[in-house]
Amino acid sequence: MNDTIFALSTGFVKSAIAIVRVSGENSLNSLYTLTKRNNFVSSKANLLKLYDENDLIIDEAIVLVFLNGSSYTGENLVEYHIHGSIAVIKKLIDYLAKQHNHRLAEKGEFTKRSLLNNKIDVIKAEGILDLIDSETEIQRKQSINQLDGNVKNIYQEIYEKLKNLLALNETMIDFSDQDIDEDFEKKIFEEVKEIHNKLQQATINYKKITKLKKGINIAIIGNTNVGKSSLINYITNEETSIVSKIDGTTRDVINSYIDFEGYPINIMDTAGIRNTRDEIEKIGVHKSKEKAEQSDINILIVDNNNFENSFNTIKEFINEKSIIIVNKIDLENKKYIDEKNINFKNIVYVSILANKNMDNFQQTLLKKIKEIFETKENPIILHERTNNISINCLKYLEDFLNNKNDVVINSYNLKLAINELGKILGYVGVEDILDIIFSKFCIGK
Repeated sequence: MNDTIFALSTGFVKSAIAIVRVSGENSLNSLYTLTKRNNFVSSKANLLKLYDENDLIIDEAIVLVFLNGSSYTGENLVEYHIHGSIAVIKKLIDYLAKQHNHRLAEKGEFTKRSLLNNKIDVIKAEGILDLIDSETEIQRKQSINQLDGNVKNIYQEIYEKLKNLLALNETMIDFSDQDIDEDFEKKIFEEVKEIHNKLQQATINYKKITKLKKGINIAIIGNTNVGKSSLINYITNEETSIVSKIDGTTRDVINSYIDFEGYPINIMDTAGIRNTRDEIEKIGVHKSKEKAEQSDINILIVDNNNFENSFNTIKEFINEKSIIIVNKIDLENKKYIDEKNINFKNIVYVSILANKNMDNFQQTLLKKIKEIFETKENPIILHERTNNISINCLKYLEDFLNNKNDVVINSYNLKLAINELGKILGYVGVEDILDIIFSKFCIGK
């Protein structure tokens, strides 16, 4: 890590302020040549003029200087808060590129150096990536949960417990020629089982957390001209789909990714389901049925003015992941679905265009989304890497629990489980995962 790295940490666009970071042992040297002075206040804002190689002013900037222990990277680090002119940004970057032992940073290299200099751990590094990628309030909260150390603390506690259980199991080996209290052995198995259950629940929660990152898939299903396009336009608050009285206007699946009450959702307007001779429309109907099967939630729309026909169309899709909307209740006498007959209560009566009872629909949808994301405890797995390692750890714990005759083999299983947890915490094989983690970061972080 002898090179001094630099990068633009803000977007390369015209803006009020742009921030250029420089980290490494030569970062102070380039600071001296840029400012023509060697006195500054560490960890506080310095208003300084920046000069090029011809002593011409590049810009006047706020300069923050962080020395080794107080910096993000654990090295001398300088931040130049310059005016966000494209010309100023390019001039400063070009100047730094000409300095001795200076080079453009790779993706995530500032955070990578922070990890290697023990300023952060692997789990926190992944939390930083999640925070940068977060687009909704729920995603942000999950990322902060990891940054606060909650995830690490849980894994650390499990790691220490397994080490203690290994020591107890080793005691049984040392005194194998003596009578061992059955309760002593039973207690070890009970505690291993408890840890196993906790990690198993975490792997279940991982699937929900994955949805939280990628977005929950919601399909709008129903006959032609029942209000599917009007509904997606209402939810997205824009003209996402064409609304027409002509049947079969939507012939393909139209996707919209939005933030719904803090939750990321992918909402899909599908082709109206009906018998048709139009080959293109047939393909659209087939896709609609596929999306209904693949989605996490189906919003099934019934037309109050064509009640029997539209209800019969959506009947096959009614299950635990459905919400039924009876639309257009403002136009004629409201017709009701016999809830007892279909054993289903998630039904909302609305008029989408008249905005009647739509608040009730939104609350019903929000409740359904929360049911999907709900976990039995705070989820402790947020990444594919930690999930895969936890699955490996579970395998060794299962081998332990299935073997009650050989304490030597069980000690070996515990050692393997502890080794896997060490990978999560960064105690084992951290070099092997650095490139995988930091390749996902942006340059300048």
